[in-house]
This record gives sequence, C-alpha cells and structure tokens, in this order.
Amino acid sequence: MIIEYLQRLHEELFEEKLNIEQEKQRKEVQLNNNVKFVRVLEESIDEDFESFSPRKVDEESHKKILSLMEERKVIKEEIGSLQRKLDSVISKIEELDIILEDIRQNQGYIEVSSKQNENMPEQDSLDNEDDAIQSNNSKSNIIISEFSGLVHKIEMCNKLLGVDTVRCKLELGEIEQSARKIMQMLKKIK
Repeated sequence: MIIEYLQRLHEELFEEKLNIEQEKQRKEVQLNNNVKFVRVLEESIDEDFESFSPRKVDEESHKKILSLMEERKVIKEEIGSLQRKLDSVISKIEELDIILEDIRQNQGYIEVSSKQNENMPEQDSLDNEDDAIQSNNSKSNIIISEFSGLVHKIEMCNKLLGVDTVRCKLELGEIEQSARKIMQMLKKIK
C-alpha cells in the first residue's frame, strides 16, 4: 500500500517534471525568437542615415527593440524560475527512487527471513500453512507492485517519446531490468 502511494507520487512528480521541461523549452524558443527579432530590427535601422537626418527615423523600431529587451529580461527570469522548480522536482524524484529501492530491498530481506523460518523444524502444521499462505500473499503483492511500477513507467515512456527520446531510452532500460527481476522472482516461486 505504501509502495503504491509512493509510486503514484513518483508518477505525479515525473509528469510535473515533464510539464516544467516543456514549459522551459517553450520559453527558451520564445527567448531565441526574441533575440533574432531584435537582431533583425537592429540590422534594418540605417545608422548612417539617422546620423545625418534632423528627424527621428525608425522611432517605432527603436521602441520595439526596447520593449523586446524588457520582454527578454522577463523571459530569462521565468526560465530561471522554471529551472529552480525543475531542480526541486528532480531532487524529490531522486529521493523517492532511493526510498522505493530501499523498500523493495527490505521486502526482499523479509522474504529471505521468512524462508529461513520455513527451514526450521515444524512445530504446528496449521502455523506452517498460515505462514505459507502469508508468504505467497506477500510474494504476489510484491510482484503486483512491480508490475504496476512497470505499467507506470511504460506510460511515462509513451509521454516522453515525443519530448525527450534519450530519457525515454533510459526509462526503457530500467523497464527491461525490472522485467528481468520479476521473471527471476516468478522462477523462484515455482
């Protein structure tokens, strides 16, 4: 139950991370367009003509350049804010990964200790049957939680595919490792 909650929390944080990355990329594109537009406006202004003309020429272009420069500052601040949010979410995801891995390892420890108890001389046949049922239930719960984790990661990969193919490949590698781990657990149960 705790693992499922933590996995859902992990999934929500990962989706938030994807949303922040998309917003940051959008802002970076907007910033690049701003820079290019300012450059085009600056190139269109004929400084030689302005220096010999008594009138203000291309006053609108100068105003537009100034407004774009102000907009650039705002966009840079927004990108910085998004980067701080992204760093915070990434650190939370990393903490959750460590916690989930620790819980999974502890569950493996619990399984090993229950197997050691099964090797002890039988005291009561009813107790051993209850232990066997509990052991099978705990193993099935572990496998179910592992499968649900795989399903969540596959859903994330579907979302990542269009945004970040490198991260998608890394996630697929983790999915492959988890699938192999589940296969080994199933072989041990038989």
